[in-house]
Amino acid sequence: MSVVLKRFLLAVCAVFFSSGLLLANDNVALLNATLVAKLHLDANPEQSQMLGAYQVSFRNTGDTPLRKVSILLNPGLKVSKVLGPAGNKLRTNVRTASVAGQAGLTLTAVDITLATPVNHNDRREIVIHYAGVLEDLSHMGLPMSREILRADFTMLRAQGFAYPVFAKPEMTNIETAWRGKPFHQVAFVELNGSQKIIGNLSFVEKTIQGSKTNFELKTTQPTGPLVLAIGDYETSRAGGITVAYRAGQSTAAASIATAVGTFADSLGQKLGAPKSDALLTIASVRDGYGSGQTGGLFYVEDSMFDAASLTGDTASGASLRSNVLDMWLLNPSRSTGHWANGIDRFILAANTPGTDMKSFQEALFAEARALETGNDKLGKTALTDFTIEGLETEADVINTLAFAVLHDLLGEDTFWPLISKLRGDLSAGYTDTETVANFLDRVLENRNAKKFVGNWFEKGRMGKDLAKAKTFAELVKRYQ
Repeated sequence: MSVVLKRFLLAVCAVFFSSGLLLANDNVALLNATLVAKLHLDANPEQSQMLGAYQVSFRNTGDTPLRKVSILLNPGLKVSKVLGPAGNKLRTNVRTASVAGQAGLTLTAVDITLATPVNHNDRREIVIHYAGVLEDLSHMGLPMSREILRADFTMLRAQGFAYPVFAKPEMTNIETAWRGKPFHQVAFVELNGSQKIIGNLSFVEKTIQGSKTNFELKTTQPTGPLVLAIGDYETSRAGGITVAYRAGQSTAAASIATAVGTFADSLGQKLGAPKSDALLTIASVRDGYGSGQTGGLFYVEDSMFDAASLTGDTASGASLRSNVLDMWLLNPSRSTGHWANGIDRFILAANTPGTDMKSFQEALFAEARALETGNDKLGKTALTDFTIEGLETEADVINTLAFAVLHDLLGEDTFWPLISKLRGDLSAGYTDTETVANFLDRVLENRNAKKFVGNWFEKGRMGKDLAKAKTFAELVKRYQ
């Protein structure tokens, strides 16, 4: 297997299986959150202040009742109170905690005792009130977390602990929380001055009251932890892609927009329109704040904000193209066992420059054979019944393999128009694997492909094919 393919497979696995990770705070899974933040930004950061409230609902995914949750905040922020159901004040243990695994890093840690235990799969909502300043964590072992409240540029994100992060003071737990399962979020931010806000939440409304400007933002689809950048931003938008830039960067922004637009147009011609609610913002941030990405946002430092760095044959270019590709995915939340995961994973592989498709297909085939060998039931189960039989994880692999086979049976000129039609017809309303099977059975004209769909999706004959084929190529040949 090529080095490029190995890296790609590792990246795909990270993308598709990170959604299954818990948030490293016992068994807490965040469902939705609203951040209310009032910022007084002063030319002298020491005179700046932040007043915040974080309303969050979560679910207990563990088997035992959940009695406490732990949160972390920037050490310059102090919690005044935590409210539970009906506005009742909850008991808290607030302390300054050293973070295990990261020498020199200290944070405000709060252990919250819930009013009543939260049973398995039940949900609870709390509101955390806090205030203070943001301390520069780059001096405490997090070199790219330079957040301080400045009039010219400020960031609010989990990496700077500008709002509660559901984790314990252990670096491995914190890192897991930073890449937690996507969820819906809303933000109401009040600023003094004329700065603008960009991030992984979409702009909803802006109102001005005297010297204060109020912004309302929200997610259009589940996304990772909130990231907001505040500065003298200007924006240009084409379709669902926005380029956000600051003073002196208009030429670079125009070049980036042109290059990214060309790639997006090629995807549109091949795959049809992106999801209607899919948005991507490409933004510059000050040097020293690092580069990062989360659902709907790709941000880079000023020194990297140019078309050559972001759209060329570089790691940043590959990462940005992957973010653009995300706009076409049918399962943006990447939940395991989703009917569209096979389609999405094949779209990602086939449209990522440098992917060795033959190696990718053979690796898929080998993975499917290994799964089938370890589970006698797997090979006899129709793909439409995988979820019923508790085979969600296996379904992602087998579905991807199925679409890889269909690709080779139909050829490029027939397969991609089929995917475009499938995305358009099935992206709205209720869909499951049975709906996909019915769609394929209805629209496929190629008899061999139709037979393959019947055997794998409806009749549970995958095991017989895998037993007789030793390679992906041999599997395809059985239906040609």
